[in-house]
Amino acid sequence: MALKKNVLIAALAAAALGVSACSGTAETPQTQAPASSPATAEETGAGGSESPATETSAEATPTEEESATAEPSEEESTPEGSSGELPWDEGPVDTEAFLDLYRPVQESITTMKMTTSTSVPGSETVTYVDSTDPANPRTYTVLEAAGKKVESVTEGTTAYTRTDGGAWQEQQIPDSAEGTKPTLDAETLRGLVESIELVDKAERKFTVVLDLGALVPSAAPGAEGIATTWWLDDQLRLVKQEMTIMEATVITEYSDFNQPVDIPQVP
Repeated sequence: MALKKNVLIAALAAAALGVSACSGTAETPQTQAPASSPATAEETGAGGSESPATETSAEATPTEEESATAEPSEEESTPEGSSGELPWDEGPVDTEAFLDLYRPVQESITTMKMTTSTSVPGSETVTYVDSTDPANPRTYTVLEAAGKKVESVTEGTTAYTRTDGGAWQEQQIPDSAEGTKPTLDAETLRGLVESIELVDKAERKFTVVLDLGALVPSAAPGAEGIATTWWLDDQLRLVKQEMTIMEATVITEYSDFNQPVDIPQVP
């Protein structure tokens, strides 16, 4: 039970930070909670998941001449004010300076895919996030475990969950629910980050220490911060995050930025 609780807390933190990539300044429900809530986790146990079928058209590989003259697409363009280069040397980084550079890049993302796995074998979930409408952010999470498929959809502050293709069960996400509404806009994120260090400039690898108490209100008072590892891509987008809480190691990978997502229709 202790390990399962640690897995949930760690996954909660990873998902919360991931949603911030699409949230801008909007309130965004946390995406892991519905699919891996205590009730669901107890019912299904740990298990792997498969990404929901999402068709994407294959793109032809450009010729060398085309590559030399091609302009980056809107989705691939680095946001204005970000060159993709890190202005710091390896070592401690000023938190305010980091967030000032990181925020506009992340806020340019409206959709993405999150793949989260833990050190518990087979405990992978896939979440699609769509914040195209900031007033009504939507997510779709799939967890397959113990021979069952659990799906959850969130729309604004409403969550829908079903098992093995059954009827959708609706519930409201209470304001007080732990981690379900991590409004990780710039100001909130500033309140979560305790310190930042650039570990490897070539890999754009950082150690970011988060305030566990601020992120997970039920954490024991005075709990030490969570040391997380972040990797950014050449556009300074968060593409991978790793964290460990006691026995539980959580790895979250972020991809398919600003690509169409397929979220099931719910009642």
